[in-house]
Amino acid sequence: MKHMFEEIEIIKSLILREGNGGIGIFEDEDNDFYKPVFLFSKTAEQKEIEEIKARFLIELMEKYGYQSEEITFDAGFGMGMFDFAGLIVWQKNAPYIMADFLGKDAAKEQTRKVKKRLIDKAKTFGVEFIVLVKGGKHRAFTVNGETVQPAVIPRGQTSLILKKHL
Repeated sequence: MKHMFEEIEIIKSLILREGNGGIGIFEDEDNDFYKPVFLFSKTAEQKEIEEIKARFLIELMEKYGYQSEEITFDAGFGMGMFDFAGLIVWQKNAPYIMADFLGKDAAKEQTRKVKKRLIDKAKTFGVEFIVLVKGGKHRAFTVNGETVQPAVIPRGQTSLILKKHL
C-alpha cells in the first residue's frame, strides 16, 4: 500500500515538473517498480493529451485502485494497426478496460469517431469496458456484444482487497 502511494506522489511531481512531455510506464532493473518517463511532444495538442493521460492514470490508481503494472499506455494488444489504444488496463493477461483520449476542444465529429473506434475495438477483441477521456472529463461504457451502455469505471482488484482489510 505504501509503495503505491509513493509511486503516485512521484507521478504527480513529474507531471507538474515535466508537464510538456509524454508519459509511459516501464519496469526498472529490479522489475518491481514502475515509473513515468516523459518524452518530448511536438504540438500543443499532443502535450495536452499527454497531460490528460497522466491525470487519468493517477485517477485510475487513486480512485479506482489499479496498480501501474496493470496499465499500459499507447498499447498494442493484437496483430494489426487496429489493435491499439491510448491506455489499456489488463486483467488476466487480457484487455479489460480500454481508453482513448481527446483534447478538451476536440470537435463533436472527432469525438464521435473516436468513440465509435473504441466501441468497434471492444467488440472485436472482447473488451468489457471502454472509457473516452476528453479534457478533464470521462465517459465509461460497457460493451456486451452489440449492446453499449453507459457505465462507471469498475474498481481494481487492489481496492477490493484493501477494503476487506480496513
